[in-house]
Amino acid sequence: MRNLVAVLLLAFSCSILANDYIPQKGYSFEPLNNPIFEYAHVVVDVTAFNNWLNTNYSKLNAETMKGPREHLYYLLCSYISALYERDKVIMPKEHDSILEILFSWSERLGVFGGSLVYNKIKTENKKSMYELMKIPDSFSLSLNNDLYLLKSKSSVWSVKFPYYFMVGNMNDFQATNGMETQLVSISTGATKDNTKAGRSQGTLML
Repeated sequence: MRNLVAVLLLAFSCSILANDYIPQKGYSFEPLNNPIFEYAHVVVDVTAFNNWLNTNYSKLNAETMKGPREHLYYLLCSYISALYERDKVIMPKEHDSILEILFSWSERLGVFGGSLVYNKIKTENKKSMYELMKIPDSFSLSLNNDLYLLKSKSSVWSVKFPYYFMVGNMNDFQATNGMETQLVSISTGATKDNTKAGRSQGTLML
């Protein structure tokens, strides 16, 4: 239990601790300066991608969904970079059609919490989206301005992170030493790098 607490305290110390609307307090803005796609590309590609998903979504399975899911978040992170450069905010103050489209697909492509963002930024005449990715009973996920708050229902730990990060895994299991353990995987925003693909994103495992 002592080791588990140490890991959770480390994770918590890296989290965003502000309750006020100060975008990403505690995080560096440097990754936002190197987006994968330019703004004009994002605007065009989001429309094409939305049309493609409308046609092909029913044919996707858990394996073939991975590529579209990653592409959605590449578009999202690039768009957030442009939004921050222009307005110095991470979450727009008014309705945003690009974000509405992207988060309308987020949970359908296997990401936890996308409905929370969609319901926050959608137009009033659109119906609210129900939770499609069921949050395990031992976890709680909520949205406060531009931050997700993910925590254990037992209140042992919590962590805050930007809403454009991707929560792809939440599990409860018994570790080899017999201790009850919770595991969460959070993919960070993507940026350019020197790999053959030219881009990548980090994954935090708590």
